[in-house]
Amino acid sequence: MEIEKLTKDLKTTNEDLKYQKSENVKLLDQLAEALKNVDSLKEELKNGRSATDEFQLSIGDGKKTTVFGKHDLEILSKSNADVQEEAAGCLKHPEHTESIPNETFSINDLPAGYRNELVYKCIKILADLTVRIAVSTTSLDRPEFIPGTTCPYYFRDTRGESVTRTGTGFVVNTVRLDCTNKSLNACSCTKCLQSETPSKRFWRVRVITPPALVYDLTEARHTTVRLFYDTNDSPGFILDNCVYFEVKAETNLLEFDTCDIDNCPNLGWKCKEFIKYREQMSNYLVNKNHDTIFIVSHPHGNVKRVSIGKLQFSSSIDECFSKIIYTGETCPGSTGAPVYQIGKENLRIHQGTSLNGLNYSTSFRHYRGNGRSQSASDCLLS
Repeated sequence: MEIEKLTKDLKTTNEDLKYQKSENVKLLDQLAEALKNVDSLKEELKNGRSATDEFQLSIGDGKKTTVFGKHDLEILSKSNADVQEEAAGCLKHPEHTESIPNETFSINDLPAGYRNELVYKCIKILADLTVRIAVSTTSLDRPEFIPGTTCPYYFRDTRGESVTRTGTGFVVNTVRLDCTNKSLNACSCTKCLQSETPSKRFWRVRVITPPALVYDLTEARHTTVRLFYDTNDSPGFILDNCVYFEVKAETNLLEFDTCDIDNCPNLGWKCKEFIKYREQMSNYLVNKNHDTIFIVSHPHGNVKRVSIGKLQFSSSIDECFSKIIYTGETCPGSTGAPVYQIGKENLRIHQGTSLNGLNYSTSFRHYRGNGRSQSASDCLLS
């Protein structure tokens, strides 16, 4: 009986290995397809285009392959009022049929097998924490090339110029500050800076986005963040005076002050709720292989939309960092969007699209969620 059991287990293991090998072959075919467009990419590089990307993926057995792609940042030619025009002229997804406006996103839009309140609330709260980011200048300190490659660094050809680009970010934490009867500085929001009596009670809002969008403090000081932008007539909740900037691997942390008492308490509550729901999801879906991906972004600098895709591949960069490759509708303006894989505790950040049409995330350290809010990395990136 023991021999029969061992034989049966060995047969099952062999079948699993055959399936995995088949899946790896499919992936290699997809990656090889991306390399067919290398000549056109080289032509772009020759012309000084800065919308290119290059990175290595581990594909097993110590082998690596090079993937080329483009970031998903939107460049506004005139002003922020151009967002409707940019969306209408989209070449990547002209009809935008594969994404859903957050305003109308419902439980019925979830894939079969995931249509329950827990999944729905988790996605909706993440959407509420997703923000539109606009940057109106390009730092002179942007490098010539993406580190380790010969690809021109993003927007190097507009260094020192006032060119507005838009992307996405998300709030990872809020901290309430009370400077009454203390020597600490008061609120540094635009309204308080112009007031003779700045507020002593305010919130510090922490936002994450990749360096392709906001490279350094110079650019951070020319950055505006719009929250709750779900409809064209959504009330403006704007953060526009960065008080702190920190580089965190392939993500950057920006902090803004605000004394908006109508929105900030609710924002902090949503940060905590997302951690709670995400942990509940991980427990609810434990020991199951889930490849469903949700992406929340502001395509073309326009209103928020939710895209649903599938995980295609996960690659370790080293023992602490990894990237994922996935499907789902993304457009210019989606770089920086939170990418949530059902059942996983850590969020990813959308970076761009490879030449074969698959999306890829930034790579960042594997944090484990613990529900604390001591720093940005201890919160939603956990």
